[in-house]
This record gives sequence, structure tokens and C-alpha cells, in this order.
Amino acid sequence: MTTPVSDLLKDSAYKLSQFKPAQIAALESAITFKESGKKTAPYTTCLVRGNQRRFSLHRNW
Repeated sequence: MTTPVSDLLKDSAYKLSQFKPAQIAALESAITFKESGKKTAPYTTCLVRGNQRRFSLHRNW
């Protein structure tokens, strides 16, 4: 199942205009969905650590 990244970003201040279409397509193909509690959440593989990370627009540093 692929989901357009634009759908995941629709209620955020982030824009895709800084990325090339090939980069967006690669990210979209890497998104998977897993059950997270009562909801289904999008996940992708971290390019640095190589582990599955929840695709989130909000980070607490």
C-alpha cells in the first residue's frame, strides 16, 4: 500500500517543493502501515540507523 506524502502533510506547514519527484516517489514507496494501539500509523526506515520509525510530523527533542 502506498500513500502520497502530500496526504500525510496536508494539515502541516511542510511542503514538498524542495524535493525532486524521484525523491518523493522513493519515500512514498518506503512507507508501510502498522497497527499502533487502536490506529494504523505510517512507518518508514530511518536512513541513518536502519530501523523502523513512525512517520510523524511532530518531534519532541
